Amino acid sequence: MSNFELTPVKLPVAPEVVQEYLATVGYRLLVVPDRVETQTASGIITAVDFDDSEALREASVGRGTVVAIGPMSWKGIKGYDHDKGGDWCKVGDHIIYAKFGGKFLEDPVLLDPDDKNEPLKLAFINDEDVQAVINDDVVAKLKKELYNDEL
Repeated sequence: MSNFELTPVKLPVAPEVVQEYLATVGYRLLVVPDRVETQTASGIITAVDFDDSEALREASVGRGTVVAIGPMSWKGIKGYDHDKGGDWCKVGDHIIYAKFGGKFLEDPVLLDPDDKNEPLKLAFINDEDVQAVINDDVVAKLKKELYNDEL
């Protein structure tokens, strides 16, 4: 069992506000990556920074919440009929994306809601890097039923 925990980060403003000053273009999606925390042997919980690529690799970071979707997303994927299949996800969805997908950046305006001294971390990923949409309600239900986990 890993000593890493991933928790969704709540965007401190509406996604439309972010899209106004940081317009997502082409086939890219703007994602707020889940926060990665690790626990030391003595039980101290610390955040893993995005600059710590070794820790991120070990944690297999690849989950986040979609903030914006570029206008060309899923339209240029060879063999995919967008008219029949539709979008793979929508703004607000909690997703799993390719492990090494994305360009991480610090938001030029927003501060991290849990640490007002740090900018909010964001990632631009390619549309084809979306691997799955997580249904957090079903995950919570399964944890409760299977492991008596009170969330």
